[in-house]
Amino acid sequence: MSIVLLIILILVDVVLIGAVYFLGKNQFDPSGLVQELNEERQMLKEMRSALKEEIESAQARNQSTLDQVSGIAAEVEMEIKTNSGSIDLEMKKIVAEIEESIEDPLRKLTRKQSSIEKMLRTLSVEKKSLQTTLNRAEKLSKFFSNSLPYEEVLEEIEDKKYVDAKHMITQGMPRNRIAEELGLSETEVDLIASMG
Repeated sequence: MSIVLLIILILVDVVLIGAVYFLGKNQFDPSGLVQELNEERQMLKEMRSALKEEIESAQARNQSTLDQVSGIAAEVEMEIKTNSGSIDLEMKKIVAEIEESIEDPLRKLTRKQSSIEKMLRTLSVEKKSLQTTLNRAEKLSKFFSNSLPYEEVLEEIEDKKYVDAKHMITQGMPRNRIAEELGLSETEVDLIASMG
């Protein structure tokens, strides 16, 4: 706005100077015109002075606003720095609490998983052992029931362990020693002894 006023004042000056020049050529008594021009100049000076004061006032207000904005920006920056550190600490606390709350159940779950895996391995071994024992018991029952000829039973019995066990039992050898020597369980030796 102040630039527009300056331009208007300059145009008015140019018009007045042109009017003075033009009137001077026509040999006109310019005393009334000179007085009017002086009044116009006086008004222009006052307008320039008022405009200058307005510009200075606007600059002072702008500077004051800039200082306030700079102060607020500095406060905001400090607040962000302060809060970012506390937010970072809070986030670390939350993460630590979550890790702590999850860690114990995970350890328990891992232990349970290991225990279950161990039990499954043991069950698998026991299942194989039980299957072997059942197969041997079936063969022994066929052998002792005399439903199969001796030669056929011998073919089915692995390494003649059962025949040897029966022979050792009849000789009075202790059952735990028979089991140890033939690689049988004591239960199998007891079964052979009860069927004999």
